[in-house]
Amino acid sequence: NNQYRIQDGSQAGCDNLEEIFEERLTTIGRAVALLDKWDNPRYLTRVWCIYEQFVAAKLGIPMDMILPPSEAESVTQEF
Repeated sequence: NNQYRIQDGSQAGCDNLEEIFEERLTTIGRAVALLDKWDNPRYLTRVWCIYEQFVAAKLGIPMDMILPPSEAESVTQEF
């Protein structure tokens, strides 16, 4: 599902989005979140991304967080 096409009505599926998303996430069995930076990532300001985290946690789906190399180095130096 593309959240923007569903929102503007150009794609079917908004009536059962939760069911479809949970089914697909369960089938895949894991998820990856790409953060732009470790300190206050933009990912955590987006409602859809928070929803992805919520659904993954609810279903017990592993969620890996990854950073660009420069940010990964920065967080390593910070801690």
